[in-house]
Amino acid sequence: MIQHIASDFVTVISMFYNIDLPRKRRYGGASALRQARLRNEKRYNYIQKVSEVAVQCFITDGKANVTSIILAIEGTFTSEFQQPDIFDPRLQEKLLQRVIISYGGENGFNQAIDLASETLSNIKLIQEKKVISRYFDEVSKNSNNYCFGVDETLKALEMGAVETLIVWENFDVKHYFLHDSQRSKMYTIHLCVDQEEKLDSQDKDTDAKWEHVEKMPLLEWFAKNCKKFGTTLEIVTDKTQEGSQFVHGFDGIGGILRPTINFQNSNIDKDAELIDHKTCLTRNCLFDDNALPNVIQGYLHPNYGYILQSDIQQTEKGIRLRLRRNQAIDSMFPAPINNVILDVQYYTDDILRFKLYDEDNQRYEVPIPLTPPSDQILSPQYEFLYSSNSSRDNLLSFAIQRRSDRAILFDTSPGGLVLNNQFLQIITQLQSSHVYGFGENNHDTLKHNVSEHKSWGIFARDQGTNWDRNANHYGSHPFYLVMEQLSNSNQTPSGNMHGVLLLNSNAMDYSFSSLPSLTIRTIGGILDFFIFLGPKPEQVIQQYTWLIGRSILPPYWSLGFQLARWDYSNLTHMQMVVKRNRDAGIPLDVQYADIDYMDARKIFTIDPVHYRGLKEYFAQLNTEGIRTIVILDPGMIDDQVYYQPTVQGIEEDVFIKWDDKQTLVKGSCWPGDVFFPDFFLNQTHVWWSRWINDFRRINVSFDGLWIDMNEPALFDTNNDIPWNWMQTGSNHTLKCPYNEWDNPPYRTKAVYRYDGNWDRIARISDRTMCMSIRQGDIDPKTGQPKYRHYDVHSLYGWSQTKPTLDAMRLITGKRSLVLPRSTFVGSGQWSGHWLGDNDATWDEMKRSLIGMIEFNWFGIPFNGADICGFGGIPSEEMCIRWMQVGAFYPFSRNHNVRDTPDQDPASWPTSAVAIMVSTLRIRYTLLPYYYTLFYKAHTQGSTVIRPLFHEYPTDKVTLDIFLQFLIGSYIMIAPVTDENARQVQVYIPSSPWYNYYTGVRIPANKQSISMEAPLDTIPILLKGGAIVPTQGFANNTKFSREQSFGLTIVIDSNGNADGDLFYDDGESIDTISSKTYFYATFNWSSRDGQLTMNVVQNSYPHMSNLILDSLTFYGLDPISTTIHVKGKQFHPAVRPNTNIVEVTGLGLSMGENHIFTSKGMAIFVPHYLLFMCFTLWAIRGLLIEH
Repeated sequence: MIQHIASDFVTVISMFYNIDLPRKRRYGGASALRQARLRNEKRYNYIQKVSEVAVQCFITDGKANVTSIILAIEGTFTSEFQQPDIFDPRLQEKLLQRVIISYGGENGFNQAIDLASETLSNIKLIQEKKVISRYFDEVSKNSNNYCFGVDETLKALEMGAVETLIVWENFDVKHYFLHDSQRSKMYTIHLCVDQEEKLDSQDKDTDAKWEHVEKMPLLEWFAKNCKKFGTTLEIVTDKTQEGSQFVHGFDGIGGILRPTINFQNSNIDKDAELIDHKTCLTRNCLFDDNALPNVIQGYLHPNYGYILQSDIQQTEKGIRLRLRRNQAIDSMFPAPINNVILDVQYYTDDILRFKLYDEDNQRYEVPIPLTPPSDQILSPQYEFLYSSNSSRDNLLSFAIQRRSDRAILFDTSPGGLVLNNQFLQIITQLQSSHVYGFGENNHDTLKHNVSEHKSWGIFARDQGTNWDRNANHYGSHPFYLVMEQLSNSNQTPSGNMHGVLLLNSNAMDYSFSSLPSLTIRTIGGILDFFIFLGPKPEQVIQQYTWLIGRSILPPYWSLGFQLARWDYSNLTHMQMVVKRNRDAGIPLDVQYADIDYMDARKIFTIDPVHYRGLKEYFAQLNTEGIRTIVILDPGMIDDQVYYQPTVQGIEEDVFIKWDDKQTLVKGSCWPGDVFFPDFFLNQTHVWWSRWINDFRRINVSFDGLWIDMNEPALFDTNNDIPWNWMQTGSNHTLKCPYNEWDNPPYRTKAVYRYDGNWDRIARISDRTMCMSIRQGDIDPKTGQPKYRHYDVHSLYGWSQTKPTLDAMRLITGKRSLVLPRSTFVGSGQWSGHWLGDNDATWDEMKRSLIGMIEFNWFGIPFNGADICGFGGIPSEEMCIRWMQVGAFYPFSRNHNVRDTPDQDPASWPTSAVAIMVSTLRIRYTLLPYYYTLFYKAHTQGSTVIRPLFHEYPTDKVTLDIFLQFLIGSYIMIAPVTDENARQVQVYIPSSPWYNYYTGVRIPANKQSISMEAPLDTIPILLKGGAIVPTQGFANNTKFSREQSFGLTIVIDSNGNADGDLFYDDGESIDTISSKTYFYATFNWSSRDGQLTMNVVQNSYPHMSNLILDSLTFYGLDPISTTIHVKGKQFHPAVRPNTNIVEVTGLGLSMGENHIFTSKGMAIFVPHYLLFMCFTLWAIRGLLIEH
């Protein structure tokens, strides 16, 4: 038996039950000699096996992993275990004592313990003195690396922060795990012996009896559970001076914390560039050899940071602090910034800005337009707090606090502030672990898992969402949100939320810890933060989009269903796909042309063979109400003779150049060798607009532009040949120089994540252009272009988007639509976004919901994923389910990659087509509701798609839900995202909800229910209190906009409902500013028996020609009911096999006010009113009787 002894607890590591030696007495013809030989061989093999297992257990990385060894031997085995070939010399070095035992197994082990008791006792006392002395060292240094007391120690243990747990051997606290059956809740409490008698046997509030699920001494619970926390348990006595002091001075329980967890001032997580001890030392960081898996090994000295140098100065809009780096600690990276300004700006009452920047040298700042700060701050909702820590060289830390509830929203007290030329780091302790946002990268849940200790990169990269995990994608959005928790609660949300933007465009990464804390590292620019105080989730997004720019109001036609694919083999193929979908009843508003329409993949050209007649076909589609969008890439072919866009671009100096200002930067992309326009130059805007205009006028007409490859994406930069080289033509690839920009001292997770893709380490310029090149207008001070690509790389798509939209609006005179792949903070004011190259998998379907919600937070609500997946081949079931959920994406488009079968809706069997049509019909009837939401997003900054916690911020269950989502406040979608599922679990928050299909009311029980979801059904729920405007279905929006309107009235628990409608011509650029739109509000009151339609703005002339023709009620009993309006009487009817009540044939003008009165109606009465009526009637009866 091999066992491990630690702190009075024994663990059996390995056990051998049977030696199976040959008997001493021989059988048959076996000789005595042979019998003895067999016996000795078996005996030797057994001893050898025991020795080998001991090596496996006690040797790690070539060294013994135990302090000492006691060898308990049965007398006849003594000589063998002294042989070096039997007993490993490395273990012999740890041999403390040999004891001779008479028994085997557990009895022998107990005998060995008795025989070695004196030795073990001495070891225990020595170990006890060591560990308690180490604990007292941390206490004397006031290092914050220790904890004591039951509550504090348990909290630290659950965080994974305790390295060594120290407990007195006679610790008399009991661990209770209780179950309250009435509330279906579990509770954990800890009581001393004298408190056990006071333990109530029942809940005082509910009188429910407690069920004791688990009861044991807390010391025993520690022994069973410490291992899962990665904690070493040390049980101590009070027999030594140190032990007695610990027991009486610290209540007999405490812990030594891991410095890397406690301070949270890590600089590199374990998988970051595979940091080892040597590398860590070169960066002047500390290293923890004993760190657990997934826990940070390299970390900063706790005194690394900045010291306040002078009194605080008042500025025009805030305060200024001058800081100096603590130079007693060596810098991690070259070129530390020693003198730093901390500017705090009171931006608005609800937005605070603070900037950390170099006092002595001007540095790059992100050049995007922001809404200017308010002229007057009347009632700021925040406070800026700061302090100096005398135990850490007077290092400054600061915090942002909300005044109303004293919640700390940003807190740098963990330390770890680093400001170097090419490495900037800041750490904030988070108010709660409910953290969301940051993009664009792929993660599998909406809420971040702060206990993973992972880093995530942010840096624009041509990287599909279908590529593994933990990868950064096309855009850069360093914006996050925190749902706050009540103080001293078990992560119970307070209902308040705040948001934080780091306005920085350099490559960066971020990581969380279970403290919880957030570490952000970037390799350039400044630390420029905005704090959005909310406090409600929608208010946070409204404040954020107020700052960065409200989202576009998309053209109405863009809300319709859209079709695309890469590699229509020719125009005939495209025409066939469009025809079969229209013939099958699939509504279609937009048809796309991918790069296969181009001549040799050169933009501004048409393939004269395969796409001859495209201009005429697109013109025909337009007459039938179908709009068209074509794709453009930024790369221009290196043809300086015949290809006029390049010829004129060189003449007009629009392309990016090397530092010699003469040589164009050339890389590889779809058409071959390409140059890239510099969209930071005004002359590039003019050139770009002219070529879009000429292309649209001469070659093919289109209504919107799809701008791709604008990270910017180049093929195989730094590799020998491009991946798509066909053995003919140029095999050129861009090779970037080795310098501080293309090889920065810290690569970020956005780079080292891709180590192993080639036979070299990844470089920041892989798949794009070199970081050292310059862009922008000439800076008169330096005589060089203003920006390094190193700084503005992630702005390339942003810089292309506005000039593209400006060009389209100038050319068409209409609102138009631009869809870029690469986006940045503020891109939503000019564009939508598709979520990139996904795959046909169920996991990708789920992740699309995360991206859809996040881009609503990022201020780009017009977004959606490629329905049925871009790559791979979906099954019929998957495409049906994806079409069902994709029908409710704000941007709803089916698109797939070349060399795969068609997956457009009509390519599937007729049974599947029928299901897809039915779901799209629902979308089209809801388009007025969607359009009104986009109007609010454009004017108020609200979200269109939102998670449940936006509406139910105090409901803890909603914080983890993303496979259900809300369209506005009133419609809940609960898609099926698992193969073969025919039911879905749906969480019902604290509001009445109604089944969209049946009208059945679902009580507000804050529980999950199972909803039937056969293959032809996606669960949809309507919230009580809603009035949703609808419009009749047609095969595209040109014709659906001529259909009659309806109102869906969903009555809440109080018998009320409200809603509104925004409507205009759907495509003019300035309908809101010119007030040429229609806006109306609706209100239903059961108490008054009235529905009111109030027209607030009626400046869209065509609205008066449209008809309000139907009312649809959820939660209303139609018995003996009539509806009266404008002198007419209507009788409602119940839709067959449902609880849905309908009134049809109204024929009322949408341009007028209307009041509908119900007479004889059995109106929905809230439960509390029924109770009151019954009580009053009973009282009346008693009075009469009396």
